[in-house]
Amino acid sequence: MCTTSHVPACSRWKAATATTCSTSVQDRVETIQSVALDLARVMGRPTISPEITGKYRAGDIRHCFADIDKSRALLGFEPSVAFEHGLDELARYLADQIAEDRAENATQELLQRGLVA
Repeated sequence: MCTTSHVPACSRWKAATATTCSTSVQDRVETIQSVALDLARVMGRPTISPEITGKYRAGDIRHCFADIDKSRALLGFEPSVAFEHGLDELARYLADQIAEDRAENATQELLQRGLVA
């Protein structure tokens, strides 16, 4: 998202990425499963774990790697919050939220539409 305080950097980013796309080795590798387990731990729920069904939705990207190298090179971006500290912040925010588990409904809808492989 480009806000008014980020206009120069966003303009450089848009110009540089208009026709390019790249992937490179990351500094840190986290799987969705490891993030889920870490989040459960920082939320004081270490006994819960993600359900891994092995199914995927039509059009899902099966392997995706986040890479901030281009942001570093073009914008001088460096993360200011460590991963673990960010999880702690997220856990504090989520502690005040009311969650409604609709996973089963979503799964059923995907099955009905033929969108789960």
